[in-house]
Amino acid sequence: MVRRRSGYVRKLPSGRFQASYKTPDGQRHNAPETYRTEADAGRFLDRMQQEVERGTGSRTCDSGDGLCASAATHTSRRTPA
Repeated sequence: MVRRRSGYVRKLPSGRFQASYKTPDGQRHNAPETYRTEADAGRFLDRMQQEVERGTGSRTCDSGDGLCASAATHTSRRTPA
């Protein structure tokens, strides 16, 4: 598992990468999907860090808005596996 400033990226047995991050309330959350490359997972974490810094990152993907919308926007831009 690789520690980044804004979260963690780990390689799964499938060869894909999973990103996880902490919200300001201290809860750890996994990204809504796995990524083909470590760089893709890192870009997701960078986006989540930006959301936290802007003050819109206190909500989680469980809330159905906020970060989830950002995650959906980010993942729609990435290259399909």
